[in-house]
Amino acid sequence: SERQAGAGAGAAASKLRKVMDGQEAILDAVEHLAVDPGPILDVSEVTPGPGLANRHLKVQCSRGTFLVKVNAGPTEVLAAERHGLLALREAACGLDLVIPEALALGELPEQRGSFLVMDFFRFLPFGPSIPAVCERFGHALATLHSRGAAAAASVADGAQGPRYGFGGRDTYLGGSLQDNTPGEDFAQFFIERRLRPQLERATLKFQYRYGTTNEANTAIARLYDRVLARATDVLQPLRHCAPSLLHGDLWSGNVGATAERQPIMVDPACWYGHAEFDLALSHLFGRFGPPFYEAYFEVLPRAPGYEERQEVYLLYHMLNQANLHGAGFGRGGSAEHPGGYLEMAIATMERLAR
Repeated sequence: SERQAGAGAGAAASKLRKVMDGQEAILDAVEHLAVDPGPILDVSEVTPGPGLANRHLKVQCSRGTFLVKVNAGPTEVLAAERHGLLALREAACGLDLVIPEALALGELPEQRGSFLVMDFFRFLPFGPSIPAVCERFGHALATLHSRGAAAAASVADGAQGPRYGFGGRDTYLGGSLQDNTPGEDFAQFFIERRLRPQLERATLKFQYRYGTTNEANTAIARLYDRVLARATDVLQPLRHCAPSLLHGDLWSGNVGATAERQPIMVDPACWYGHAEFDLALSHLFGRFGPPFYEAYFEVLPRAPGYEERQEVYLLYHMLNQANLHGAGFGRGGSAEHPGGYLEMAIATMERLAR
């Protein structure tokens, strides 16, 4: 339930060790979950590593264990994730795919941020590198994507024709807002709601050599129009493609395996769009194992033009990384294979603009 949690937790919870400021609101929300968790026994921080935008707490109760994700930003960020988890759980019903259940959304006192309470799973990182998990995940994801059209119609309140976006509910990719105003033309939707905003941000951010060379700081503006024209041409055959429910941020860190070796997806940035979009990020941050792609394309065969569409989708992700983290983020490549995401984005733009 979406509510502002009270500051007063129970007597037992007040005796627990202090992990972070405002944790009383979190413990109060856990104590009042509809699933009746029982008394809280322990709370600990399980944030995967430093430098992350979110903190993670593990709350152990007598009848269950819960994961609490804490974000210092506005409640809308975790509210969007909550709605994404709900949509994915519904779409994945009956599939060999675990989606954590979002149980409560709350606010920390004194505008310190917000939190989302979820089921706790033992998350084994790099699960996609396990061949059996790769194959099962590939089958499950492709099946989920193939179920998207009916769900997209319901999100669009019964409107006729395919609807792209997320029913008008904006979502967040990292810290970047994604405009999900519904659209009926996928090519136009992706260009205007995804690619153009990232290009405009990058043009403004890097025009004064913000960590770039002279050549790099003019490249985006120089290639801007040609890239948008080519991307529009590439996506034209998909103008009315069947919409799929997308995870939206599907890199190796957001996919793993449970202790029972079931594939699990976390941290979505959901929207309805072309299924292949979800595959692009898997090539950028730790490519999934070959059994994943073989299983996926067994259910949804690769269509002609796949490679060039992947370049268009990857460009969106590269620009987003550069806009969020700066020109040097991801550096470490060679002249032939640029390491920084801005350099990679410019190289991709050069290829598309030929």
